[in-house]
This record gives sequence, C-alpha cells and structure tokens, in this order.
Amino acid sequence: MMHQQQQQQQQQQQQQQQQQQRVVASKPPQEKSEVRSLCLDCLKRTSVRGLPRILSAKSAGLRTLWFVAVLAFFLLLLYNVVKLTFVYIRGDVILAFEPWTPRPAFPNITICDASPMTYSGMRRFNLTPRAYSRHVKELAAATQSRVQAAALSKLLSPVAYHDHLRLTEFQAALHEDPLVLSESCSVHLHQNGVLINQACQRVEKLQVPGYFSCSTITVAESAERVTFHLVLDSETDSLECSKCIPDDPETLNTGAILFLHERDSYPVSIDNGLRVMPGTQNFVLVKATRSMQRRSCSESTPEDVEFQYSGLSLSTKYSQSLCEMLHRHDKYQELCNCSVDSMPHAIEDDETHGFESALPVCHRQKPLADRQRYYGVADVGLHHLDRVDCVLQVDGRLPVPPEHRERFKDLESSRNCPKPCQQVQFSVARSQSKGIDKNSVLDVFERYIWNTSLYGHMEDRLSVYSRAIQLREAGRKDEATELLRSTTYLEDNFMTVILQFGPDQAKVQSENLILGLSAFISQIGGLLALFSGITVVCVAEVAELLWLLAVRLKLRQTAPCCRREADDSGGEGKTEVAVDSRGRDGQEAVAML
Repeated sequence: MMHQQQQQQQQQQQQQQQQQQRVVASKPPQEKSEVRSLCLDCLKRTSVRGLPRILSAKSAGLRTLWFVAVLAFFLLLLYNVVKLTFVYIRGDVILAFEPWTPRPAFPNITICDASPMTYSGMRRFNLTPRAYSRHVKELAAATQSRVQAAALSKLLSPVAYHDHLRLTEFQAALHEDPLVLSESCSVHLHQNGVLINQACQRVEKLQVPGYFSCSTITVAESAERVTFHLVLDSETDSLECSKCIPDDPETLNTGAILFLHERDSYPVSIDNGLRVMPGTQNFVLVKATRSMQRRSCSESTPEDVEFQYSGLSLSTKYSQSLCEMLHRHDKYQELCNCSVDSMPHAIEDDETHGFESALPVCHRQKPLADRQRYYGVADVGLHHLDRVDCVLQVDGRLPVPPEHRERFKDLESSRNCPKPCQQVQFSVARSQSKGIDKNSVLDVFERYIWNTSLYGHMEDRLSVYSRAIQLREAGRKDEATELLRSTTYLEDNFMTVILQFGPDQAKVQSENLILGLSAFISQIGGLLALFSGITVVCVAEVAELLWLLAVRLKLRQTAPCCRREADDSGGEGKTEVAVDSRGRDGQEAVAML
C-alpha cells in the first residue's frame, strides 16, 4: 500500500510539473529578455559557417536574396574604388586659410604711364607714335601685295614702335623722364609702439616691356601706409593724341597702371595691374596671399634668374612669367632669326647676342627707320616681313602654315617654365575720388611740384602756375585766378595714391590633398575588408535574425489567445491543443529558442 501511494504521488507531481511547463509555454514572451537572448544567440552563432546554411537552404528565395545582396555590394565596391582612383589621379585638394604671421614685408610698387610714349620723349625722336602709325598705313597703301599690306598692319603696336627707335637713345630717354614725385613719397609705420613718418627708401626708373615711363618705389618692410603723388608727362590741349597709336585701343588709355610685386622680383608684365585715372585721389587697401599649392607645380624651380634688358645685366627672383618671356625670345632667335630690343632676353655666352645684337630686329623696317635717318642709304622696299609673321606665330596670334609646322612642333614641348609651388600674390580694393580743383591747385603745386626736378623737366607746361603763385604773393589774387582759367594741366594729370597694408590683410592659402598615396591604399583596403565582412557574414546572419524576429513577433501576437483558452478549460488537454495549433513552424521556433 505504501508503495502504491508513493507511485501515485510521483505521478501527480510529474503531471503538475508538465502542466506548469505548458502554462509557461502559453504565456506571452517578455520583450526585453527574449529579444536580448535572441540577439545574443545569433551573435554566438555568427561566423563564416553561416554561409553554407544559406547556400544549402532549400528555399530559392533565400538563395536569391543572398546572390542579389552580394552583387549589389560588389557594384558599390567597384563604384567606390573607381571614384577613389579618380580622386587620387586628379589630386583634388581642399583650401585652408590662416593668418600670415608675422606679417610679410610691404611689396614694391611699380607704376607706369599707360601711354607708349611721354610728351618729353616724343620731342627727342622724329618719329612720334601717331606719325609712325601714319607712315605704316602709307606703306601699306603703296604696296601692291595684299600679303605685305596685311603684315604691315601687324606693326601697329607699342612693341613694334619701340623697335623702330634707336636703342641707345631710347634707353637714355627712359631714365630722364620722371613720373613719381619722389620728394613727396612718405611712409607711415610703427616703431617701438610709436607711429612715425619717414621718406620712401628709393624711387628709381625702371623699364617694363611695352611701356616707356615707369618707376619703382621701395619702402621699409614694416610700412603700413605709403602715400605718393605723380604727374603724367602729357601734352597740352590738342585735337589729336600725338603719343597714341589709333589702331591700338590700349594706347588710347590715359592715366597710369599700378602693379604690386615682391621686393626681390621683376615686374615682367603689368597689364593686369590697377588702372589709376588722371586727376583722381585713390585709396588702395592691399591684401597679400601666399599660395602653397600641391597640384601642377614644381618644388625644383630655380631661385634666381639672370637676364639682359636694354644693355643691363639683371638678376631677379624666378617667376613663371619671366621664364616664359625669356623662352619666347629664345624662340624668336631660333625660329625667326631675329631679336626684339624691347623685351628681356637670356644672357648668351656669345657676346654677339648682347646689347648690340648681331641679329636683326624683328619688327624694324628700313622705310620707317629711314625717316629718322638711321640708315645712310634710303631703301623704299620692305624687307623681312616674314619675320613679323614668324613672331606672331611664336606668340600664337597667327596659325602656323603647314610647311612650317615641322619647325614649330616642339615649341610647347620644349618649354621648361615650371610653376612654383609657393607664390605670393597681391590684390587690391580701391576707392576713388576727384583730385584737386581750381581752389587747391596752387597749394598742391607749391607744396609738391615747385622747386623740384619735375618742375625743371616740365617747365614749359607748369610755368603758368609759378606765375600765378607770384601774383598771389603780390596780393593780385584776381589776376592769378584769371591766369589759371586758361589751363587745367595739373587738374587733369596730377594723381594721389595712398596704399594701406594692415596686419590682418595677409593670409596663407594652402592646398591640402584630399587623398594621398597612403590614404588611398588604406581606403582601398578598408573597402575590400568591408565588402568581405558584409557579404560573407552580415548578410546571411542579418537575414536569419530578421526571420527569427518575425516568427517571434507572430508568436507574441497569438500567445494571449491561447492562454485565455487554457485558463477557461482548467485542464491539460486544451493547452496541449493550443500548443499543437501553432503548427510546425511554431514548434521549430520554440525548439530553437
């Protein structure tokens, strides 16, 4: 009896445990604990071994999902690799700006008269620019050849006009015509915390290609403000401009051109400088930028360049524009067998290529030069007009004929003028106002011009102002005012320029490569690793995890209904039926969990 009672008690306990397990199975899953356990279980089983389960799956949809996912990731990998390669080949950069400290030295100032000849210079030569233009047109009209007439029309330029002047006289005239009033050039700077005013260090004449009257101003490196005045050497009121070449619009410009450059560099071309209109006062804010480039530049550029210009041997800092000009003149000598006197040229080992070069001048024509009696025998014919065409072909302003293309084929390839990776550029912001008028002209003349070298040079045009001052000092102001009504020379040709260079106007612009070689290799390796990891491991496991979560969500939605049925029946059978009604998928999912 005792043994039978013990067996019955054990059976009842087993039935109670089974019933409790079925009731627990019918309860809804706890969201936090079950999702967490599901994710942990998937992470434990995540490995490359998950790939065979996908590939060996009986479901065609799952295998298709795997194939499409791998193909999509491979296309993304290929796109990114190609894009990275192009970025690396182009060397794309990003610009970074930062203050340039300490502030760089104040630049040199070069200013030129915009006209190809000054009024005083024209009086030294028999051939004025306008007369030269007229003689060229007369020769073109007299010739019977259209080719010669077309070639002559190309001589209507300041460079060709300067080549028809005797070089020695041209050079002497360059250093005689003043432009800047050097006595009035002043500099403001801080020294030991005190603002002081001092004179400019140096104002000297300078020859610039294409311009006749130029001056360069050198000031203290720590200068903050520079003020100077200039007077154009212009002719008096006239119906025609004797110093202009009417067929060249640039020569019709009046005023001056201001160009800023580094202290140890030569201003080869100032055509893109600041135009200063006559009779104005100009306030110019100077900004400096040092560019540190990474693309299309060379770190091995020479430091200095030596060249010859107007019989002088000069040495200056290397610049790409100067190198290209010297290279172009070498091509004139090599391809055209001539030289251009009004251009810098490289120093030759052969002394015959020096100041008095044995090569003929490219633009000079004897009929035009004979008018100045430079030749003992008059020559009415035109010689070597093909040199003019050759010069224009080297400059790229004329197409090269087919028969000459063989000689010109290495023109660009032989150019060795690399761009420096570090350059300094100056930009300006200018405000302009009207200059002097009748009420202030005598005060300006007395303070800046009278008893200076400029007055002695232009006395024929400025003597009226000295007489007016004498009348004013004698108390005859009405007569002085009446005398000044007949002239407006100073009002039209006097200019004031004020340059301001503050400490916060200097910037450093650096180009930083977006993608260097090491970064390119590392990013390619990262893309390959990412592709392998995503396609081999993550795609399969993420798909499996999503499917399991979907099944679990479905079970969670059906579980409350089953539990209510089990509570109502109070028995074991209905719970078993509820569990069985979930189907095979539910049993497999529960077994997995």
